[in-house]
Amino acid sequence: MNFKKILIRVFTFLVAYLALVNVVLKNQEYYGDFNWRTSLWSDQAGYYSYNPATFIYDFEIDSFPLKAAVNTGVGFRNKNGKFFTRYTYGVAFLQSPFFLAVHYYNKSKSLDTDGFSGNYHRIPILSGVFYLMLAFIILFRILRRQYSAIVSIISLIIIFTGTNLYFYFLNYNGFSHIYSLFLFTLFSSLALKYRDKEHVFTLYLLAFIFSFCVLIRPTSIIIAVALFMFWNKNTWKSLWRNLSIIRIVILLVFAVLPFIPQFAYWYFYSGKLLYYSYGDEGFKYLFNPQLLKTWFAPKNGVLPYTPIFIPLLIIWILRLRSDKTALPTLGIFILISYFSAAWHLYHFGCGYGNRNLIEYGVF
Repeated sequence: MNFKKILIRVFTFLVAYLALVNVVLKNQEYYGDFNWRTSLWSDQAGYYSYNPATFIYDFEIDSFPLKAAVNTGVGFRNKNGKFFTRYTYGVAFLQSPFFLAVHYYNKSKSLDTDGFSGNYHRIPILSGVFYLMLAFIILFRILRRQYSAIVSIISLIIIFTGTNLYFYFLNYNGFSHIYSLFLFTLFSSLALKYRDKEHVFTLYLLAFIFSFCVLIRPTSIIIAVALFMFWNKNTWKSLWRNLSIIRIVILLVFAVLPFIPQFAYWYFYSGKLLYYSYGDEGFKYLFNPQLLKTWFAPKNGVLPYTPIFIPLLIIWILRLRSDKTALPTLGIFILISYFSAAWHLYHFGCGYGNRNLIEYGVF
């Protein structure tokens, strides 16, 4: 690709990015800053809070602005005299370039640099739009391997409008789902690249991205099933044949790398490298999953809010024998449904539909 084409693509991306950011900002301009309708509230603030904690306050919770936690829905708080958030740092890491850009912009303009007021509320919007665009670009390139441009574009439109993705794109960009969507598409792209080229470094990157997905949401471990969609028998045979001891060690290093900062934070807070931050919350219905309610209930049920899954389920079942991707895809749907139905709040509280399936639209 020549330099001129690169410039045109970068320019097109920036124009589209700014246009979409403007759409989301317009959608949220009447919400204000410190209330439940913003992108910096509750869970979203919990993910985000690593950024001000790291870059402004050195994890000293007493240095945070007065009532910052309460004003952002208690996604983080002072617990035992320390900064505490039950969420992992993965989303904040992906948001950090936008945080730093806003932070230094505010500094240059002598605006508030407290990490929570004013422009800081736009960070989930700036980052959410960016990572959704990247996810769709990667997914478009994956689809184009087998389908026409028209079919690929229609598929992306259906994923966006036929699921609750559009709602979280327009309203709650600070949740983990758009970021996981981006990572899932990257995981899929790397899996296909390894199948085609079998470069060992691609395998290392695949391990890193897989671990990063699991770091953000541990239930994402089930995306390993997707490898059975992307890889054929020859790929698996080649993998086992080419894995030496040294390569396995390097693979494990890449897989552990995303967790090292999290281990450091957990050790800072609890004195333990591994710490379950959700307290009494957990998989209450592990042996009695509320699947019917998860799928059909008016309160955030999957099918009432994302009816596109109805024809998809029928297609997967009908093609179990003829399409090697049907069983793994159906398996992913059932597994994520099970984990959602087993959680103590199987409807996952306030939201629009079952938000846990948003990123799985990739598969």
